[in-house]
Amino acid sequence: MIYDVAGYEKKKKKNRLLYEQMKDILAKRGAKLYSLDMGGQDIFETQFSTPYALLVGNEAQGISEWAKTNSDYIVSIPMRETIESLNAGVSAGIAMYVTAYKK
Repeated sequence: MIYDVAGYEKKKKKNRLLYEQMKDILAKRGAKLYSLDMGGQDIFETQFSTPYALLVGNEAQGISEWAKTNSDYIVSIPMRETIESLNAGVSAGIAMYVTAYKK
């Protein structure tokens, strides 16, 4: 699993290099990049290919624009209207459970 921090302008250049290296590593391994974001397709209805990497943003800003542009898939955890968002760690745990359960 990979954590993504959006909005850190100071580290933007370094992060872009790390992202590009990550994307190269995933491509060499034939892995798809799934990013967790509130605007994605329902994670429960998503077919995950293996191998894959799961990218999780932070609670305040979500995933970066790079992640939105370069992810193979963007998935989300459906929530009731009364719930604004989930903690990143909780979201990651739910997502990892769902992907393991679907195998």
